[in-house]
Amino acid sequence: MKTIIAVVLIGILTYAFAETTDKIEKCQEVSPMENFDSTKLRKGTWFMTRAKNGTASTLCQKFKFEHDSKKNLVVRYGFHISDEKGASGKSGNFQADFVIIATDYENYAIVYRCVKIGTEIIGDNFLILIPNRAAIKHEEIKKLLSDKLNLRLNDFHTRKNQKCKSIKDNMF
Repeated sequence: MKTIIAVVLIGILTYAFAETTDKIEKCQEVSPMENFDSTKLRKGTWFMTRAKNGTASTLCQKFKFEHDSKKNLVVRYGFHISDEKGASGKSGNFQADFVIIATDYENYAIVYRCVKIGTEIIGDNFLILIPNRAAIKHEEIKKLLSDKLNLRLNDFHTRKNQKCKSIKDNMF
């Protein structure tokens, strides 16, 4: 239980959404990375490169990993939704549980995220994050996805061809 508590990261974040997803009854039970040490995780800004579910073609996400005064890992998160139809979204606070499934601490992290507003679970996803200018280790990530989650990298939506607007660090 101690290991799971160490890898479940909880943050209060700002969330903007234009449409809801299918109702999820509970977060998935995902095995966290063994011996994960949050103090080794590269601090600073990380970008989502791929996501398993959701509106991946329209969503650009950026994460910031920091430690609080008690050395707990805090995840701050921002994004820009590009909607060519001009639909407006709304914003508010939400809680997200993060489980680090695999990371080399410097170049990639495979993460499971489950988003809650109040007691309602509004979405979950498997994400692949990299820090700015990190080398993408496709072969290593492919193997980890297959071995740990029985997933393929090609099953993930990519952000590569998106026209993501810049999100300033002080905005999240």
